Amino acid sequence: MRKYLILFALLPTLLLAQGRAGGKPSAPDKAKLDSLLFVNLVSTDDFPATVSSASPTADQLEKTAERNIYKVKGDTFQVRSLTSDYYVRSTSKATTPIFGTKYPVESAINLLLGYVHARQTKVALTHFQYGQRQQAAIIPLGVLLHQLGHDARAYCGVTFATAENISLVLVFHHPKGNYIHLLTFDFSPSELFETEGTLNAKLRSNIPQHNLKSIL
Repeated sequence: MRKYLILFALLPTLLLAQGRAGGKPSAPDKAKLDSLLFVNLVSTDDFPATVSSASPTADQLEKTAERNIYKVKGDTFQVRSLTSDYYVRSTSKATTPIFGTKYPVESAINLLLGYVHARQTKVALTHFQYGQRQQAAIIPLGVLLHQLGHDARAYCGVTFATAENISLVLVFHHPKGNYIHLLTFDFSPSELFETEGTLNAKLRSNIPQHNLKSIL
């Protein structure tokens, strides 16, 4: 459970894509879309109480070193270490997503991919927008995940993990428009399990993907 694929090269490459990938939206459109997205993020505190269904098939379950703890194999996005994998405890009686202090990294992945309810967790968000503009706000994590994840596929990867700090990348890929929203999270495990904990995150939004494969 403590072996992770580390995204050493992924984050700088994806960030370069924001300025180098071709196709639409154009610069004026992207500036407008970024601004509108931030307005939507800070305009509501409501988000669905539902979570993603954790109903893996037997062939999706990959054993770990610990009894009854499995990684559920999902899809990858662009690189092998950015995946939709999540973690469950599975017995003959039930299969449930992991969320607890014994498994901070696995819990964080499950939370960000929507398999665990966001509860009252907040995000101290910095939104990097087109034209080197930045806006910041503290918003509910559930709002952030719901707004960015609508009609999108989510992928998560660990960039750094110790007992004191966890850093992850979360990508929402929108297949219809072929663009992504890219989040980088950095927080302590204690914040993850606080009833009203706050996670630090940076958002780069509406990144077009037409040339991203050639960049990677």
